[in-house]
Amino acid sequence: MSKIIGDIKFHLGMKFGHFPEEIISVDCETTGLDPKTDCILSIGAVRIRKGKIVMKDQFHKFLKPIKDEVRKQSIAVHLIMPEEANRGIEPEKGIREFFDWAGDVPFLGYNIKFDHDILKRYRKLFLNEKTANKRMELLDIYKMNFPEKTAPADSEFENISRTLNIPPVARHDALNDAITVALMYINLNSR
Repeated sequence: MSKIIGDIKFHLGMKFGHFPEEIISVDCETTGLDPKTDCILSIGAVRIRKGKIVMKDQFHKFLKPIKDEVRKQSIAVHLIMPEEANRGIEPEKGIREFFDWAGDVPFLGYNIKFDHDILKRYRKLFLNEKTANKRMELLDIYKMNFPEKTAPADSEFENISRTLNIPPVARHDALNDAITVALMYINLNSR
Protein backbone atom coordinates (compact mmCIF):
# COMPACT_ATOMS: atom_id res chain seq x y z
CA MET A 1 0.00 0.00 0.00
CA SER A 2 2.79 2.47 0.86
CA LYS A 3 4.41 1.82 -2.55
CA ILE A 4 1.12 2.75 -4.27
CA ILE A 5 0.82 5.93 -2.19
CA GLY A 6 4.47 6.78 -3.01
CA ASP A 7 3.78 6.28 -6.73
CA ILE A 8 0.67 8.48 -6.56
CA LYS A 9 2.61 11.26 -4.79
CA PHE A 10 5.39 10.91 -7.39
CA HIS A 11 2.93 11.38 -10.28
CA LEU A 12 0.89 14.09 -8.55
CA GLY A 13 4.09 16.03 -7.95
CA MET A 14 4.56 16.11 -11.71
CA LYS A 15 1.06 17.49 -12.21
CA PHE A 16 1.86 20.44 -10.00
CA GLY A 17 5.24 21.22 -11.57
CA HIS A 18 7.45 19.61 -8.95
CA PHE A 19 10.46 18.07 -10.64
CA PRO A 20 11.97 15.05 -8.98
CA GLU A 21 15.49 15.92 -7.86
CA GLU A 22 16.76 13.56 -10.52
CA ILE A 23 15.23 11.47 -13.32
CA ILE A 24 16.66 9.56 -16.27
CA SER A 25 15.16 9.79 -19.75
CA VAL A 26 15.73 6.35 -21.28
CA ASP A 27 14.97 4.60 -24.54
CA CYS A 28 15.81 1.13 -25.86
CA GLU A 29 15.98 -0.05 -29.44
CA THR A 30 15.00 -3.71 -29.63
CA THR A 31 14.44 -6.63 -31.97
CA GLY A 32 10.67 -6.36 -31.56
CA LEU A 33 7.79 -5.20 -29.38
CA ASP A 34 7.58 -7.97 -26.78
CA PRO A 35 9.57 -7.11 -23.63
CA LYS A 36 9.27 -10.75 -22.47
CA THR A 37 11.03 -12.28 -25.48
CA ASP A 38 12.75 -9.65 -27.64
CA CYS A 39 16.33 -8.42 -27.30
CA ILE A 40 17.79 -5.01 -26.49
CA LEU A 41 20.03 -3.74 -29.28
CA SER A 42 20.85 -0.34 -27.78
CA ILE A 43 20.19 1.71 -24.66
CA GLY A 44 20.28 5.49 -24.70
CA ALA A 45 19.75 7.66 -21.64
CA VAL A 46 20.37 11.14 -20.33
CA ARG A 47 20.14 12.41 -16.76
CA ILE A 48 17.88 15.30 -15.77
CA ARG A 49 18.87 16.94 -12.51
CA LYS A 50 16.93 19.74 -10.80
CA GLY A 51 14.86 20.31 -13.94
CA LYS A 52 17.87 20.60 -16.28
CA ILE A 53 19.24 18.12 -18.81
CA VAL A 54 22.81 17.15 -17.96
CA MET A 55 24.11 16.48 -21.48
CA LYS A 56 27.54 15.40 -20.25
CA ASP A 57 25.90 12.71 -18.10
CA GLN A 58 24.49 10.33 -20.69
CA PHE A 59 24.66 6.63 -21.47
CA HIS A 60 24.67 5.03 -24.91
CA LYS A 61 25.64 1.42 -25.65
CA PHE A 62 24.91 -1.18 -28.27
CA LEU A 63 24.30 -4.69 -26.92
CA LYS A 64 24.72 -7.98 -28.74
CA PRO A 65 21.33 -9.63 -29.15
CA ILE A 66 20.69 -12.67 -26.94
CA LYS A 67 19.36 -14.52 -29.97
CA ASP A 68 21.01 -14.48 -33.39
CA GLU A 69 18.15 -12.67 -35.02
CA VAL A 70 17.52 -9.07 -35.91
CA ARG A 71 14.25 -9.13 -37.81
CA LYS A 72 13.72 -7.14 -40.99
CA GLN A 73 10.72 -5.39 -39.41
CA SER A 74 12.86 -4.02 -36.57
CA ILE A 75 15.70 -3.02 -38.94
CA ALA A 76 13.18 -0.92 -40.88
CA VAL A 77 12.43 1.01 -37.66
CA HIS A 78 15.84 1.53 -36.00
CA LEU A 79 18.24 0.83 -38.91
CA ILE A 80 20.51 -1.32 -36.72
CA MET A 81 21.85 -3.99 -39.06
CA PRO A 82 22.74 -7.49 -37.76
CA GLU A 83 26.46 -6.85 -38.27
CA GLU A 84 26.28 -3.67 -36.18
CA ALA A 85 24.23 -5.41 -33.48
CA ASN A 86 26.79 -8.23 -33.27
CA ARG A 87 29.58 -5.68 -32.66
CA GLY A 88 27.78 -4.56 -29.49
CA ILE A 89 29.02 -5.42 -26.03
CA GLU A 90 27.86 -8.54 -24.20
CA PRO A 91 24.38 -8.00 -22.72
CA GLU A 92 25.52 -8.78 -19.18
CA LYS A 93 28.26 -6.14 -19.35
CA GLY A 94 25.92 -3.59 -20.97
CA ILE A 95 23.11 -4.03 -18.46
CA ARG A 96 25.56 -3.93 -15.53
CA GLU A 97 27.12 -0.70 -16.85
CA PHE A 98 23.68 0.82 -17.37
CA PHE A 99 22.38 0.08 -13.86
CA ASP A 100 25.71 1.07 -12.28
CA TRP A 101 25.30 4.41 -14.08
CA ALA A 102 21.54 4.81 -13.46
CA GLY A 103 21.26 3.46 -9.92
CA ASP A 104 17.67 3.50 -8.68
CA VAL A 105 16.83 6.91 -10.19
CA PRO A 106 13.31 6.98 -11.74
CA PHE A 107 12.99 6.42 -15.49
CA LEU A 108 11.17 8.75 -17.87
CA GLY A 109 10.14 7.81 -21.38
CA TYR A 110 7.62 7.67 -24.16
CA ASN A 111 5.84 4.31 -23.79
CA ILE A 112 8.16 3.80 -20.82
CA LYS A 113 6.40 0.64 -19.66
CA PHE A 114 7.99 -1.25 -22.56
CA ASP A 115 11.52 0.04 -21.88
CA HIS A 116 11.14 -0.44 -18.13
CA ASP A 117 9.86 -4.01 -18.57
CA ILE A 118 12.63 -5.09 -20.94
CA LEU A 119 15.33 -3.47 -18.77
CA LYS A 120 13.80 -5.17 -15.72
CA ARG A 121 13.88 -8.54 -17.53
CA TYR A 122 17.51 -8.07 -18.55
CA ARG A 123 18.53 -7.03 -15.03
CA LYS A 124 16.90 -10.14 -13.58
CA LEU A 125 18.26 -12.42 -16.32
CA PHE A 126 21.87 -11.22 -16.32
CA LEU A 127 22.40 -9.76 -12.85
CA ASN A 128 19.77 -11.67 -10.86
CA GLU A 129 18.64 -8.35 -9.37
CA LYS A 130 15.25 -6.68 -9.11
CA THR A 131 14.66 -3.23 -10.56
CA ALA A 132 13.60 -0.58 -8.06
CA ASN A 133 13.41 2.28 -10.57
CA LYS A 134 10.00 3.94 -10.73
CA ARG A 135 8.80 4.98 -14.14
CA MET A 136 7.15 8.12 -15.45
CA GLU A 137 5.25 8.24 -18.73
CA LEU A 138 5.81 11.36 -20.84
CA LEU A 139 2.42 10.87 -22.50
CA ASP A 140 0.67 11.18 -19.11
CA ILE A 141 2.39 14.51 -18.46
CA TYR A 142 1.51 15.66 -21.98
CA LYS A 143 -2.17 14.78 -21.51
CA MET A 144 -2.27 16.69 -18.21
CA ASN A 145 -0.98 19.77 -20.05
CA PHE A 146 -3.09 19.30 -23.19
CA PRO A 147 -6.36 17.63 -22.16
CA GLU A 148 -8.00 18.75 -25.42
CA LYS A 149 -5.56 16.59 -27.46
CA THR A 150 -7.64 13.41 -27.54
CA ALA A 151 -7.21 12.04 -31.08
CA PRO A 152 -4.87 9.05 -31.33
CA ALA A 153 -2.63 11.00 -33.72
CA ASP A 154 -2.19 13.68 -31.01
CA SER A 155 -0.32 11.10 -28.92
CA GLU A 156 2.23 10.22 -31.59
CA PHE A 157 5.81 11.08 -30.70
CA GLU A 158 6.33 13.37 -33.71
CA ASN A 159 3.08 15.27 -33.07
CA ILE A 160 3.95 15.84 -29.42
CA SER A 161 7.35 17.13 -30.51
CA ARG A 162 5.71 19.46 -33.05
CA THR A 163 3.13 20.73 -30.52
CA LEU A 164 5.95 21.57 -28.10
CA ASN A 165 8.17 23.11 -30.81
CA ILE A 166 10.93 20.61 -30.11
CA PRO A 167 13.12 20.34 -33.23
CA PRO A 168 13.05 16.91 -34.85
CA VAL A 169 16.11 14.68 -34.58
CA ALA A 170 16.79 11.25 -36.02
CA ARG A 171 14.06 8.98 -34.61
CA HIS A 172 14.51 5.46 -33.37
CA ASP A 173 18.03 6.10 -32.19
CA ALA A 174 18.01 5.32 -28.47
CA LEU A 175 20.07 8.32 -27.35
CA ASN A 176 18.34 10.81 -29.67
CA ASP A 177 14.92 9.62 -28.52
CA ALA A 178 15.97 9.86 -24.86
CA ILE A 179 17.24 13.42 -25.38
CA THR A 180 14.06 14.43 -27.25
CA VAL A 181 11.89 13.03 -24.44
CA ALA A 182 14.01 14.95 -21.92
CA LEU A 183 13.44 18.16 -23.90
CA MET A 184 9.69 17.50 -24.05
CA TYR A 185 9.63 16.81 -20.31
CA ILE A 186 11.40 20.08 -19.49
CA ASN A 187 9.03 21.95 -21.82
CA LEU A 188 5.91 20.39 -20.30
CA ASN A 189 7.05 21.08 -16.76
CA SER A 190 7.81 24.73 -17.46
CA ARG A 191 4.17 25.46 -18.33
